[in-house]
Amino acid sequence: MTNWIAWLFGVPAEALAQGEIVFDGIVSPGTALILGALACGFVILTGLFGHNASRLAVARRGSVLALQCAFIGGVLALLAGPALEVASLRPGENAVAVLIDTSRSMALPEADGASRLEAAQALLDDTLRPALSDVARVVVFGFDAGLRSGTALDATGAETRLLEAVQIAPDAFAAEALAAVVVLSDGADTTGTTGQIESPVPVHTVGIGPTEMPGEVRIGRVALPSSVTAESLVTARVTLHHSAAGSPARVEIREGDRLLAVKALDLDAARPTETVELSFGAGKAGLHDLSVGVVAESDSLAGNNRVMRLLTVQDRRHRVLYVEGAPRWEYKYLRRALARDDVLELVSWLRTTERKTYRQGTGNTERLVNGVPQSADAQFDFDVVVLGSVSATHFSPEQHRWLESFVAERGGSLLALAGRESLADGGWDVQPLARALPVVIDRETSPTYKSLGEAIWTVTPTTAGRRASLVRFLDAEDSDVWDSLPPLADFQSVVGLKPAATVLLELADGATARPLLVMQPYGLGTAAVLATATTWRWQMRTPPDDPRHELFWRHLIRQLAEDARPGRSLRVEEEQPGRLAVRIALPPGADPADARATLVTEGGTPRSFALETGASDGVLQGSVDVPPDGVHRVDVRTGPDGSSAPVMTRFARTGGTPVELRSPVRDDGLLERLAEATGGRHWDARDIAALVEDIRYGGAGVRTVETIPLWSAPVLLLFLLALKGLEWAIRRGGGRI
Repeated sequence: MTNWIAWLFGVPAEALAQGEIVFDGIVSPGTALILGALACGFVILTGLFGHNASRLAVARRGSVLALQCAFIGGVLALLAGPALEVASLRPGENAVAVLIDTSRSMALPEADGASRLEAAQALLDDTLRPALSDVARVVVFGFDAGLRSGTALDATGAETRLLEAVQIAPDAFAAEALAAVVVLSDGADTTGTTGQIESPVPVHTVGIGPTEMPGEVRIGRVALPSSVTAESLVTARVTLHHSAAGSPARVEIREGDRLLAVKALDLDAARPTETVELSFGAGKAGLHDLSVGVVAESDSLAGNNRVMRLLTVQDRRHRVLYVEGAPRWEYKYLRRALARDDVLELVSWLRTTERKTYRQGTGNTERLVNGVPQSADAQFDFDVVVLGSVSATHFSPEQHRWLESFVAERGGSLLALAGRESLADGGWDVQPLARALPVVIDRETSPTYKSLGEAIWTVTPTTAGRRASLVRFLDAEDSDVWDSLPPLADFQSVVGLKPAATVLLELADGATARPLLVMQPYGLGTAAVLATATTWRWQMRTPPDDPRHELFWRHLIRQLAEDARPGRSLRVEEEQPGRLAVRIALPPGADPADARATLVTEGGTPRSFALETGASDGVLQGSVDVPPDGVHRVDVRTGPDGSSAPVMTRFARTGGTPVELRSPVRDDGLLERLAEATGGRHWDARDIAALVEDIRYGGAGVRTVETIPLWSAPVLLLFLLALKGLEWAIRRGGGRI
């Protein structure tokens, strides 16, 4: 379209948009207007009263006269000398900075086999530089981790600091006028920089590289805990991005040559993003260097198929508090299932009579006298709280607030079991904890906890449940693992589910299904409801060597414990290549001023770095530069020097998959935002000629006023020819030709 406009008017489209029409011919516009009026009046009089006036119908005669007047006006307009007055770059007094991306992604091949960098250099040498050389000096820069002037460029940069390069480039032109900045890039800024984009001159961006790579498969994100307990079950969520259709693939997790987990899938073109869950055993305590990869037959780029992650396995046990209001079979067999678990440390409180309680695992005769703590300092004593059949009236208002805060603020996990005094039947619907539960409970005239009688209801995992590790039995996919379980004998109904709730298990009777195991995130933690209290049947009514009851409870409580936020939360992750971001949630009572952070790198000297107050209370954050490839340790002491405050330690890995290959396709979105924010435009590589005219006639720099004659524009000649052609057609239609 732009080329057609330039041909019709004889001037570039950008000049036409920026310029102003003036007249500088042998006839002034006023004289041309008077002559035009006189000539048009003569034509009209002749046409109305001449001796040939009656030979055409009135309508045709009027059309012919109008066309003749328009033709006279067009001729006189040409005599008036129409011209376009536009500001353009003054030759020899301006510069244009061309920034060429030299990061590693620019070494990837185009469709013709040439690299993206070679394609960018061809655009510069064949089109951009020759077209601009008569009006501006072209200065070429290469940019990746930094900005440098250069002629011999190679695509070896480990990262792309696109926005930083754009903001720095104008500083190199303090002694001459800079008209514009042109960026030739595939559009990836690997630093994650956000915020306002500023530039004193327009920035024009040209996208290099394809927007899609057929068959390409890459790992987008790996969600894996940084620290887990020894011998626990670890779940990794792996997100894949692909442009493959119908291609088989498999996702693997390895430690060295040892395969820990694998899952096969068929890539579907309708789902370009896939999320896969894999579970594996954490193993013994220590630092584990894991490799998460995807193998696909159709993959066209192998450099972004593997991500390295560190997993710290700690030799500690998760603490679980189980509060039960009366002796029952569920208490006995649940406690027996968890007591033999080396990962879990179970503390239980049982009310045996109205005035007597029985505590196990407290280690202190004064602890848990009333069942549930009530002080904020005790929130981090446990990772999971299990509430059995115990009435809400047994606890004080402080204890009720403690339970809700344990989930929302401490980030713990809570599981409520069914029972005669559970949920609505126990008065929990009016307590703060009701806000955290994933189900809506409301007291009814009849009890919500009921016996199932002789009916046979089977336990069935939902789609979400089959993906969740906490309801898997020995990694079995066979539905008979569930169907062959002895039927449950009770069920507690609820009014409904909350919007964030996820049903993992259902109790089904033919076409009817009721939610059995429901979970939801709440605040920083997780709340769950198991709407039965007869899972003990899975132990009592199966052979002695059947492990399903024990495995169910171990998997469930372990997963809830792993989901709980650690009492002293320290997170260390790679913010950008060669830089770690550190965030710590301080334990209750800790003074932020006492926190000390130390970095220890492989073969390096320990060095301290600063932590600053974060966005919320009790949170500190900071960042530290590290070698771009290696394993690094961060130690944070939360107490004053010489105190007994423990040191929190986290390990982080840098390097692995090159950051430049994590998203190898062209990112037009970032290039468009950059151009729009600075007054420039985003261009396709095929429109370089139009880009040159945009720089010449629009934007910054030292400019001069240029007058471009329009009398020879093809559009004017075509206009006059069209008028006479139309007049001829009208006369012929009226029989005058």
